[in-house]
Amino acid sequence: MKKNPTLTTPLLVFIIFLLMLAAKLGEKKIIATGGNVYLSAIIVQVLIFIIPAAVFCRINGIDYLAHSNIKLFPPSEFGAVVVTALTAALGTTLIRYGQIYLFGLKSPTGTLFPAYLGANIETDQMLPAAMAFALIPAICEELVFRVITLTEYNGSGLNAVSASFASVLMSAMLPMSFELIPIYIFSGICYCALTYVTRSALTAFISHILLNAYLIFGEKYVFNALSNPANKFTSLFTILVLFLISAAFMFAEFERIMNLSATNGTPTPSYLLVKTDDSTPDVSASEYSENIRRGGVSDNFRNCVEIFFSPTMLLCILIFVISMFGLF
Repeated sequence: MKKNPTLTTPLLVFIIFLLMLAAKLGEKKIIATGGNVYLSAIIVQVLIFIIPAAVFCRINGIDYLAHSNIKLFPPSEFGAVVVTALTAALGTTLIRYGQIYLFGLKSPTGTLFPAYLGANIETDQMLPAAMAFALIPAICEELVFRVITLTEYNGSGLNAVSASFASVLMSAMLPMSFELIPIYIFSGICYCALTYVTRSALTAFISHILLNAYLIFGEKYVFNALSNPANKFTSLFTILVLFLISAAFMFAEFERIMNLSATNGTPTPSYLLVKTDDSTPDVSASEYSENIRRGGVSDNFRNCVEIFFSPTMLLCILIFVISMFGLF
């Protein structure tokens, strides 16, 4: 029996959402006990993400990750990783500033222990803070939303747009916050695009780590400049210009990589990820996937509707909405 990723993948995310809610309820107790918050954050994230993801991968075959989009990438593509992280960082800053200026919203961008994000971190605590709030979250989230999600949806014949829609939608609901949805949507689009262009989710891992490091160690200095009335306009204009320049470089890098791939005849990620149950390339499924990719806007819309109205996706949306009204 062939599995349906529009059912199984959101089911994994639904379980992660439940564990995330349980962890949020236990945050205050962990902080109140005076324990090591950084170690607690690492352990909690492993329990929430890594264990369910490992079970999911094991159910789908012991060599599941070997046939996913976790692949080494050439050093020549590292520039795309850096400019994507920079674009995501500057875009996040602009979104956050708009929320603060227009609506007075000041929610931290993290999913767990938000009180520790952006706080003054002592020098001897920088490494554990980076591990707990930059490295581990990036690995956990990218494993679920860029590796498993994109692999599953591409493997069923859905195209990059439809798979990215599912990835971005589910990752945007992860922090259980309406305020953070625009930030997670924007960064999720950047990571999905980077993954497809480079044909490797490892690039998204690194880019996500760089963004998290900026949010922990650098964002507060940027907002200090923006909050200063003497240079608020100059700082905002500078960040906007830098964002546009960074985005231009990002698209230029994407174009260069894609042109090089086309010249070398490198298969697209969707083609590479379409497999039969015995992990051999499924030519008919690959041709079907190629036809979908050529179908245009109507096929993309139909696929996105199918993804959105999947029963397990609706469960994810339901638990997100319920959590927003404080019923947990």
